Amino acid sequence: LIQSSSATMMTTLAALNANLLTLPGAAAIVIGADLGTTITALLGAIGGSSAKKQTAMAHFSFNFITDSIALILLKPLLFFVLLVFGEKEPLFSLVMFHSTFNILGMLAFLPFLGTFARLLEQYVGEKPSTLTKYIHKVNPHMAEAAVEALKKEIRLLVNDVVECNLQAYSIK
Repeated sequence: LIQSSSATMMTTLAALNANLLTLPGAAAIVIGADLGTTITALLGAIGGSSAKKQTAMAHFSFNFITDSIALILLKPLLFFVLLVFGEKEPLFSLVMFHSTFNILGMLAFLPFLGTFARLLEQYVGEKPSTLTKYIHKVNPHMAEAAVEALKKEIRLLVNDVVECNLQAYSIK
């Protein structure tokens, strides 16, 4: 319902304080909010640079894996937090739960950072593309070849424009 994980955390803390949620229920909401916030980064990366897409995918991957583990280990993680920090302050316990699973996620990712970075570069890397067919292959210092390539590009462009117009006006 709320895109911001911080806003969701505040709302969840308020509901927990008012005894509208149990600590395990609040912890599950916090896990979901942690994953939900990655959508913003993914949407922001659409049409962006390779680095932007890699960052968004890294954010999503880290949160997806960390949050999945936190959800699977919800009860043991909550038990650990309550054991270490006590049961008297459920608000503090929820915040510590959130911090604990994120720290554990970072520690789990640490040994694999190089491999993770290489995978991101391989699968979310820059895809070379050109809008030209001839001119980009010509050495700019070779004037005659460049002029000939430019003529070929112009012919292609004119053909593309004619083709688009024929299709747009249902002539073809």
